[in-house]
Amino acid sequence: MSAVSGQRNQVSRVASGDLSALQYTFVKEFGASNTAVYPATTVGEVVYGILQNKPRNQEHATVCVDGFTKVTLGGSLGAGATVMVNSNAAAIAATSGQYICGRINRGGNSGSIGEMFLTLTGSRNA
Repeated sequence: MSAVSGQRNQVSRVASGDLSALQYTFVKEFGASNTAVYPATTVGEVVYGILQNKPRNQEHATVCVDGFTKVTLGGSLGAGATVMVNSNAAAIAATSGQYICGRINRGGNSGSIGEMFLTLTGSRNA
């Protein structure tokens, strides 16, 4: 898959644990000054963003916090689907009462890399 076109906002954090196999998955932020990230693994939870690189423990982690990004798909999703996080930090179809993380632009099958517009408004799917 080629590079994603469109703007995105990224921040730099520190990896908490080995995240080298988790590129393009959802992460959460924590720490005394919110400087570290770890995988988001609670279904439907509020996330911080999507990991853009492959950092090992305590290495620099680039996180997309808003805009166009690649994402690991945890289920088969088509363009236009609203998504939430699953227990493997991947994107699945949003269900009622869960936090929406954005919308799929280019989908695919479970386990593949798709493209989405990440928007972390904290809204719940009705």
